[in-house]
Amino acid sequence: MRILATMLLTLVSLTAHADGQTPRKIGIMALSGNSMSTYNFVTQTGTRVAQLARNLVPLKNTAFDEVTVQAANKAVLKAEPATPTAMILTLDAELYQAQNAMFDSPEANKANLDYLQGLLKQRNVTHLILVTKLNADAEVKFSRSHESTGRFEGLGFYLDNGVEITEDATGQFGRGIIMPFAYVKLRLIDASTMKVVKEVYQKQSCTIGNMKGENGLYAWNAITSDEKVRNMESLLNAAMEKGVPQLLAN
Repeated sequence: MRILATMLLTLVSLTAHADGQTPRKIGIMALSGNSMSTYNFVTQTGTRVAQLARNLVPLKNTAFDEVTVQAANKAVLKAEPATPTAMILTLDAELYQAQNAMFDSPEANKANLDYLQGLLKQRNVTHLILVTKLNADAEVKFSRSHESTGRFEGLGFYLDNGVEITEDATGQFGRGIIMPFAYVKLRLIDASTMKVVKEVYQKQSCTIGNMKGENGLYAWNAITSDEKVRNMESLLNAAMEKGVPQLLAN
């Protein structure tokens, strides 16, 4: 039951106050960090046909959403120093599941919209910045295919263990790339109506070469687990730094 879910909800609300009266209070929530995907570039033997093999891994904490919310909050306060904010984190599975459907098909997701609106009313929020997964055409710097690579969604890593690369500075040969990416959608929502006022898309990525040589490690092992986390955090920070001012601009 939703009432019980509310009691069990892990919800953090940190409010930044400013002197004087302001016309709005902005809530900030992220629902993009509940899973991580890897997309492996795979070619069919004997052909030039390529496809992406996706592996989706659920995440059981809000670590990346915390990074996103904090970065978005920082960007809001930089753009509108006098605007109070409320940072909101949730583990509600239904909100994560319906994160984009709530606004693409609002009538079919009224219960989720009403629930989200209730969370905002508790914090006297007038507008919400909601960060969700973006499903969009992949942008890959090094690709062995002349065709479209496919589509990426949300947070993850693109892997191509076969592409040959050369380091410009040293001429060192390598094989394979790993590309952390963060594809997210930012919505500005009127909390009184739950209507979307504006949308901004952010596609952030960085390409890292596997310089172990042809017989070296697979590209996934080109960077450590800590480096993977740091890269993802950096991409989320960049997405909020660039996306939030666009979202708030008239």
